Amino acid sequence: KTGALAEGIEATRDFDAVLVTDADVLLEPDALLRLLDRLGEPGVGLVCGEARYVRRIDGDAVEGDGETAYDRFSRWVRRRESIAGRVFSVHGECLALRPGDGLLPEPGIASDDLDLALAARRKGLAVVYADGARFYEARPESPRARAAQDLRRARSFVQFLARRGGGVFDRTLPAGDRLRRLAYLGAAGVPFLAAGTIAGAAFLALRGGAFGWVPLALLLASLASARVRGLARRLAILGRAVLDHVAGRRASDRWQPSR
Repeated sequence: KTGALAEGIEATRDFDAVLVTDADVLLEPDALLRLLDRLGEPGVGLVCGEARYVRRIDGDAVEGDGETAYDRFSRWVRRRESIAGRVFSVHGECLALRPGDGLLPEPGIASDDLDLALAARRKGLAVVYADGARFYEARPESPRARAAQDLRRARSFVQFLARRGGGVFDRTLPAGDRLRRLAYLGAAGVPFLAAGTIAGAAFLALRGGAFGWVPLALLLASLASARVRGLARRLAILGRAVLDHVAGRRASDRWQPSR
């Protein structure tokens, strides 16, 4: 995929802008204009659209709300990062760039969108979020298909961090960028920290008498919240992606989901 994307960008050197998108998403009518408005701002090199997740896309119509608490939180983070022009996790389904800036993804990187954002920051260009430049993406209908999609994306994220360090060790980046990226690199260890916390609570429960059951009971009770269950599911998938990478089952840019 990265080779095709790079060839497409190279072939449009004489154009003012390129929109990178996916075949299975639906853009709002004014999304492109909003993206171009932001791309025209001084110092901006990459603009990310606003994702909205739905249950189904039928032609030009969207059906159902597929948003999760994680999606809303991620949107809030992108808005905050955009203020400083340092959006990290851009949406490859809706990106605008100028071909003349020479932003190209590295071959073999499954998260080509993250790599494009890193390339822009290396050149001193801002990576921003275009509020209101909405595109809609349908969640996979079956739990199994959704789990497979989430795992594929997690593996791509882990591969980028492992191969690039998320940009943490890149001295061409400003110190502020590297500190922000350190938080994303640290996220890969959160699943194992959570697992250690649960194991510690279980140990206390077995060895600490009645009082030792309190922390374990609180952890188990928290699973009654749908938000906590959703977070636990994402952490489990991220943890598996890290273990898969260590075991050699790594992400590749040689895929295209069939939907």
